[in-house]
Amino acid sequence: MITTIAYKHKQYKVQLPESWNECSAKQLVQLAALFNSGVETDVAVIKALRILLGKNVFAFAFIPADVKYRLISSIAWVFKSNGLTVNVLPKYNGLYGPKSELSNTIFKEIHACEMYYRMHLDKVPDALDKLIAVLYREKKLFYNTKIDAAGDVRKAYNSNTVEHRAKQIAKWPQPVKDAILLFYDGCREHFIASNPAVFSKDGGETESEQFHGFFLMMRNLAADGKFGTFDKVENLPFYTALYEASFLVNEAAQAAQQLEHE
Repeated sequence: MITTIAYKHKQYKVQLPESWNECSAKQLVQLAALFNSGVETDVAVIKALRILLGKNVFAFAFIPADVKYRLISSIAWVFKSNGLTVNVLPKYNGLYGPKSELSNTIFKEIHACEMYYRMHLDKVPDALDKLIAVLYREKKLFYNTKIDAAGDVRKAYNSNTVEHRAKQIAKWPQPVKDAILLFYDGCREHFIASNPAVFSKDGGETESEQFHGFFLMMRNLAADGKFGTFDKVENLPFYTALYEASFLVNEAAQAAQQLEHE
């Protein structure tokens, strides 16, 4: 978004992202570092503005204070809910991440992420490294990224290799890891909001069930045999599994309503 600010007979034209999804990789990493720096909100707002304007400290200092103040409203989204679903870090240090919105992930992959996500919230050491190690993997051998026939450049998810990659990821800069967490958080908000029947308190998992990630959901989908055994359900595309779970919840609700009216 190009914003024009008139100030003392001058026109200041600046370009600012309008949402998380318009941030560059550099901006996202810098914002992640800012959020974990512990600075007060007033200071964070000014620092975030400088990051999003793409200015160094000296160039930013030459922007009149009134112009900066009038630009603050244009970056209010930074301090609201995280809407980041575009992966602006598709590759880092030899490892490849998932596509935007986690669109090419499978059920057991996100189940593992949820387990490590909860552990990270509980401040379990190395949990974030392992979450990233689930999502970021080596490239398939001889894979043609232009054709992208399999829809995923990454090697197939294997829980046995997570520990090995996590040791490599542990050496990554913390702001990079925090930026990837912001991406996962944003995608998590997206798939929860998009499937209210599955995640609502009335129709979906309880808080205690969520502690087990998506195990119970995978078990329920495997119960009727429509998608095969539990192993096959684990390997379903994640969003396919979510949509099917939504249908099951809605069908159960409709059946319950019919029983009430009989």
